[in-house]
Amino acid sequence: MRFSKSIPSHIKITDSSYIGLDGNELPLKIIKSKNSLNRTLIIFPGASPTAEEHSGLLFLSSVLANIGFNVYIPRMPLLKDLNISEDNVNWFSNGYSQLVKRDDIQGTKISCMGVSFGGAILLKASLQDLMLKSPPHSIITYGTFYDVRKTLEFLTFGKIKIKGKDVSIKPHEWGLVVFMHNFLASVDVGFDSSHLQKILALRVQDKNVDKQLLNLSEKNRQLMNDILTSTISDEVSRIIDIIFKEKMNELDSISPKNWCKNINTKIYVMHGANDNMVPYTQSVDLANHLPNSELFISYLYEHNEIALKRSFIYKIKELFRIVSYMRGYIKYHED
Repeated sequence: MRFSKSIPSHIKITDSSYIGLDGNELPLKIIKSKNSLNRTLIIFPGASPTAEEHSGLLFLSSVLANIGFNVYIPRMPLLKDLNISEDNVNWFSNGYSQLVKRDDIQGTKISCMGVSFGGAILLKASLQDLMLKSPPHSIITYGTFYDVRKTLEFLTFGKIKIKGKDVSIKPHEWGLVVFMHNFLASVDVGFDSSHLQKILALRVQDKNVDKQLLNLSEKNRQLMNDILTSTISDEVSRIIDIIFKEKMNELDSISPKNWCKNINTKIYVMHGANDNMVPYTQSVDLANHLPNSELFISYLYEHNEIALKRSFIYKIKELFRIVSYMRGYIKYHED
């Protein structure tokens, strides 16, 4: 079952800017249609080098614009560099506070969406004064996590627990790259890893690294190839263990499990069952611990490891379920 991802001609995508936390101008994508209904949605991207240019985000924004939302996607520079530290929180709250001052946003009903790692960071930012002064009417999280430790374990080893059973799923190749990019430079792995760090820095910008790989020793080339293909060799496993022992405490601050009980805003928690960056079980846990939330797990596509092949009729029913959930969200947004 395939869907066209072309953006209709009546949807207008424009480039603008806003002032970042460092005082510099940052790119801002604005997506509108002719039938605007005074609805504003600010979408915060996840960790991706494409940032606000992500084709999937632009398509989603065009769908939302088609039902009356004016959509704004601000660049979050740290996440564009695949930096997943708590430093992002201030960039998010600053971005929100800047955008709500815009003439074309003031007077509208504002909601926010955070994608993947951006979802957890948005939730943390919503507890800061800059966002509490003029809080969003609601927040959607898509594909975000509840426990950052378990999420990073999945990204590196591909193991999750579903209905009491341990299941192994091939994680997204970006997972191990992001993990190593964030932590390799700050731990002692027993050898000079600077050459590996340089290759990771290129890779997270979606650049080809074949030439750089040729300059490595055979041993280090094999290690780098294992990291880039998410292959957990003995050496990769050894480095992962060092990082988990020394650095994981630094990420506890962006783990919603430690503070999400303090969020009073209505949260719509969405996830796809086929997500191989953050397992959907994380959204289940998140929704269960938020004071005011509604959960939606899409089974339109699932991993072969956890489901049988779905029929066409099942997928049609699943589409109706998605539509029903979004109708409920829009109704709440209008209240």
